[in-house]
Amino acid sequence: MLKAMCFLGLFLLSIALLQGQEQKKIEWKEQVIYFVLLDRFHNGSLENDFHTNTDDLYSFHGGDIQGLIQKLPYLKDLGITTIWLSPLFDNRDTKFFEYWAYHGYWVKDFFQVDEHFGNFETLDTFKKELQKHGINLILDMVINHVDYNAPLLTQKPSWFHSSPDIEDWNDPLQVEQHRVHGLPDLAQENKEVEDFLVQIAKYWIDKLQPDGFRMDAVRHVPLSFWKNYNQTLREYAGKNFFLLGEFLDGNARTCSAILKEGKFTSLFDFPFHYVLQRVINGDTAEQMGVLFYHDFLYEDAGLLTTFLDNHDLDRFMTSVQGDVQKWKLALSLLFTVRGIPCIYYGTETGMEGGKEWSGEKGGNMQKKPENRRSMEFGKNPELFAYLKNWVHLRRSSPALSQGIQMHLSQSRNLYSFARIAPNQTAIVVFYNESKEKEIAIPTGILAPYLKEGKIKDSTGVYEATIEKNFLRLSLPGKNCLVFFPEIEELKPLLEQWASLQKQPGTAPVVFEVTAENVEEIYLIGGNERLGNWNPQSAPGPMKKIAENRYQIQLELPRGSVMEYKYFQKKKDQVDWELKLENRYLQVPFTGESHIQDIWDKKQ
Repeated sequence: MLKAMCFLGLFLLSIALLQGQEQKKIEWKEQVIYFVLLDRFHNGSLENDFHTNTDDLYSFHGGDIQGLIQKLPYLKDLGITTIWLSPLFDNRDTKFFEYWAYHGYWVKDFFQVDEHFGNFETLDTFKKELQKHGINLILDMVINHVDYNAPLLTQKPSWFHSSPDIEDWNDPLQVEQHRVHGLPDLAQENKEVEDFLVQIAKYWIDKLQPDGFRMDAVRHVPLSFWKNYNQTLREYAGKNFFLLGEFLDGNARTCSAILKEGKFTSLFDFPFHYVLQRVINGDTAEQMGVLFYHDFLYEDAGLLTTFLDNHDLDRFMTSVQGDVQKWKLALSLLFTVRGIPCIYYGTETGMEGGKEWSGEKGGNMQKKPENRRSMEFGKNPELFAYLKNWVHLRRSSPALSQGIQMHLSQSRNLYSFARIAPNQTAIVVFYNESKEKEIAIPTGILAPYLKEGKIKDSTGVYEATIEKNFLRLSLPGKNCLVFFPEIEELKPLLEQWASLQKQPGTAPVVFEVTAENVEEIYLIGGNERLGNWNPQSAPGPMKKIAENRYQIQLELPRGSVMEYKYFQKKKDQVDWELKLENRYLQVPFTGESHIQDIWDKKQ
């Protein structure tokens, strides 16, 4: 009887523990992710220092699981809530030409820990320490390929495509079924391969209990596989299991389709990355408005993973030629826009370094992976403190971490937006010009809900005034300010915004252009009603209303932000206006617009 009661007690306890595990819910929008390239982070044990040479960027540097355990307090102090960890699998044991598999992506055995990183005993300690520090784990999964000499090649030859390297990167078949840098390409359309990859995933979920996976090389794997794989893992690990895909593409329309059809939780926001880099380096900030307008393509753009750089890109400090002010501006946007911010190790100390690069086929031009140098702890305390402050601001603000994003205003060097949560509103003003400037930012549909008066920014240093539908302030050069205005009732505002997003309707927009010595003028732009940059679909010709003046009226989506331009047709020839940068349009939610331009090319 006593044994039966003990057994029943243990059984009920196990059920309670399982239920507790199932009930664990991570609010992913509140997370700050930190990417650890394990070999380059911190050496915690000399016992696994095989083939180590810290002067050689192609060799192991000694970073390991024990070293990461030792640095968990460091990451906790920085404000990091989630670690994305590079692959732990057992990799090849020998050099491939001059390269060692320090990065973890040349997998020999998916069910073992690489001896350079530790063992399962160390992993068990790591798991407990993560729980102790309250840090989540995203584990990097390699799905597309195996090592050049992996045992699977001889054990299961039918599991691999027999195609050569990719030559035409615009050919979908080659991208999915040919080799990337000669790595043996798994045939995920083969049911046995799919089952094997699912088995690997379940094994590591059971072994390490990660909170999500980062999936490598999404574009090189069939979308049908991702749909089945992600759905299976979600059913196995729980609906909140984070499935983050690396899909390298700068087009939001393409990314949104992959995210939805592949059933990912999130994708790395490459469209944001490319726009941010261009804007910080001097391009018009109006690109931000166009980028974020296309958030309507996603079910929830707040779940995209935003980033400055990673192990395959130039470090951001290198991208801005060591300009600390540009680095700071970029970080301020990273932590204020919608999405889940992800930091690459060493960003907080201002590490620099270009990505690995090889010249044309047959050439001998080569750049080593300077972006993967060993972590430089304590290198720049001032930059560390700066990043830490932004992490703290975001994590302490419901609006910045979870709020919807609302476009307010944009110009050549300015972009302003609001983040709105049920209990807080933030207004962000990004300014990318050197000289101080007096500005008035229209608050749009936010205006009726704002309490008028003076208000300080988040640092308590700068002051603005809210009055008559505007936020007025003297903006310091090269800065990003965050204000938290008082709003008495946010529910009606959120309901109004939700309604506008579902049914924005259209507004009449009149385009008028002054042009000399032209024939038929057409309007073209990045919207279906503007022809999606296809001259054959562009609206026009514009009506001549006076000498050298042409006009056309279109119905455009309210609240939309888009690029446009003019061109003329001479028989079958398209003659573009000379203006190098595109023009930008903001369609208000209320009222109509009348745009007046001057043709930027004299004949």
